[in-house]
Amino acid sequence: MSASKNEKENNPEMNVNGIKNICSKYKKYIATGAMLVLLCVVVATLGKKDGTAKPDEGKSAVTNVDENTSTDGAEVDAHEEVNALFGEYYTHYAAGDIESLEKIAFPITDTEKSYIQMFSKYVDKYENIKCYTTKGISDGEYVAVVTTEMKLKDIDTAAPELATFYVRKNENGVYIDNAYSSFNQSNEENSRDTEVNELITEFGQDADIIKLQRDFQEGYDKALEKDEELKVMITSTVQSAIKEWVAAVGPSEEEGGKDTGKDSQGGQDNQTEVKTRTAYAKTKVNLRKKRSTSSEILQTLSPGTEVTIYGTSRDGWFKVKCNGKTGFVSKEYIVSDKSKVEKEEPKKETNVKTRTAYAKTTVNLRKKRSTSSDILMTMKPGTKVTIYGTSKNGWFKVKCNGKTGFVSKEYIVSDKSKVEKEDSSSGTKKRVAYAKTGVNMRKKRSTDSDVVQLLDAGTKVMIYGTSKNGWFKVRSKGKFGYVKKEFIVSSKAKVDEIEPEQQPSTSTGRTYYNEGDTITLTDSVNVRVSMSETSDRVGLAYKGDVLTVVMSYAEGWTKVTWNGQTGFVKTEYLK
Repeated sequence: MSASKNEKENNPEMNVNGIKNICSKYKKYIATGAMLVLLCVVVATLGKKDGTAKPDEGKSAVTNVDENTSTDGAEVDAHEEVNALFGEYYTHYAAGDIESLEKIAFPITDTEKSYIQMFSKYVDKYENIKCYTTKGISDGEYVAVVTTEMKLKDIDTAAPELATFYVRKNENGVYIDNAYSSFNQSNEENSRDTEVNELITEFGQDADIIKLQRDFQEGYDKALEKDEELKVMITSTVQSAIKEWVAAVGPSEEEGGKDTGKDSQGGQDNQTEVKTRTAYAKTKVNLRKKRSTSSEILQTLSPGTEVTIYGTSRDGWFKVKCNGKTGFVSKEYIVSDKSKVEKEEPKKETNVKTRTAYAKTTVNLRKKRSTSSDILMTMKPGTKVTIYGTSKNGWFKVKCNGKTGFVSKEYIVSDKSKVEKEDSSSGTKKRVAYAKTGVNMRKKRSTDSDVVQLLDAGTKVMIYGTSKNGWFKVRSKGKFGYVKKEFIVSSKAKVDEIEPEQQPSTSTGRTYYNEGDTITLTDSVNVRVSMSETSDRVGLAYKGDVLTVVMSYAEGWTKVTWNGQTGFVKTEYLK
């Protein structure tokens, strides 16, 4: 590994520009991909830390390719109604026209509305809109990656932008489900369907989309290099506007915790002037430092605990004081009438009815009734569990292999015959095979399809599933494609004899690795969350560490497991 490459890879200052830094700093309050351009996130939902499907939703966290998964690339401007939808969307967005936006994109939270109106002050228009789509969960639905050129006011050079959406259809036609906007992916103000999240993630791994991201990053860098005024606008003017916006809508650093005398809006409002009233914890609930279930817990309130409420609720949270501590409690867990306090669940399980059931699919046993809670273990389809009592909030309390936790109700069945076979995401059957002769790997199951690459006789391939229409779906040298069944053999001994001049030349360099290969590092290397040198780091693997290959990609990245973690490393750094 060259010193210059290694230094660049391990020095974030050389890879992350100013606008990306501001996005990272305020990512809880700004849409790091939607309309902030500039490829700060380049399809945030496609490789987001939490965007990967969780086993709770009946899918394994490891994404494999199955026989029916299309790798044939994205459709480009293939649907007139979708093209028209985004033309209208970007027109309203540039104008900051919330009323018109809400007719074609919903739900839009108050926080996002505020952001759109702030950001639209700097936008003149969006040009050259192009839609890359793949089929959604239902007919008439699509995952869409949309590219545009954003023209900022009084700036000559347009800035490339790329964002992801999910398009649905109702009686009025197609519309944007804004729960999957980059803004909501960051703030999580609206709930999202797991199956849709998984489809979005899968589309993001398509070779066409990965290339598109790379091309737009290069275009963005060139635009800033070409136009100094554009660079100043993005790295200075827009940054300052975002900071001011965050200061106006976001909580102050002192919010929550100690009673500072500042109200929930961040002003110097003396609490003696704020209306207060007495209320009670409806159930066992946490008093948090900020208005978020991921915020620090100041204390846990038992059912019936008396609290003092300050003012009215904001974003579904009350600011309260209890036992000398001031923090925030979700509105739904506070009641003004003590008679409405719910009795605390009995701690003992002695009189609770139990019954035997089974995991319907691969699913996680969680510490609490939440998909964001800690995972105690992952259960395979058919795993036997003991259910305690009835479901609560859509979750069963269960015991399995000596561990007690919670499982989403929809993934538990009482009849073992209803257990689903493990699907492709938890392990499509794969096997090693070889090219019988020199043969083309094609993009689709057709001899008229584009050639992905030429496989020499004896080339090792990985077959996914069974043949379909006389073709095998295979992966070789980091690329996916299709090869006619008759040109694939299970044993290398069955490969047609290769003439000496046809033998592939040997090389000390490696451009791909096979699944299961282990690599002992000769130098330190970053392990990243996604296939991008600007993505977050999983960690730094040191010289002498052993990495195990999960999959190599033609884009020059290799997915590896390391110290119990999974991430991506540039293949060239694994030499």
